[in-house]
Amino acid sequence: MTVQTTIDVFASALFEQVAGLQALDKTLAPIVAAHGVAAETTLSAANLLVVELRSQIAELRERLAIAQEDLIEMARDAGVMQGAIAALNTQVLDLQAERDAWQAQASCLSARVRLAG
Repeated sequence: MTVQTTIDVFASALFEQVAGLQALDKTLAPIVAAHGVAAETTLSAANLLVVELRSQIAELRERLAIAQEDLIEMARDAGVMQGAIAALNTQVLDLQAERDAWQAQASCLSARVRLAG
């Protein structure tokens, strides 16, 4: 598994967790709001759950932001590496052309030496 695939899987899992917690938060929020103070004792557990869910969502968003920053940094690094690879490929092609020219010259000189000898 490549680093990019690992990060994609991690980011996807974070997105799913955030979406799940947001859906649960949206489901519970109207219930908590509807009961208000009248059912304070019953809702204290629900309120705690909502607070916990919001805390988890915030934490997941923070982790997701960090993962996105890491992805951006990796993309920058990959771009730099691609540029370096392209430059090296150009250099290799130049060196191969130079080698071929030297080999051709060596063949010509070798043929002259055989003719002279």
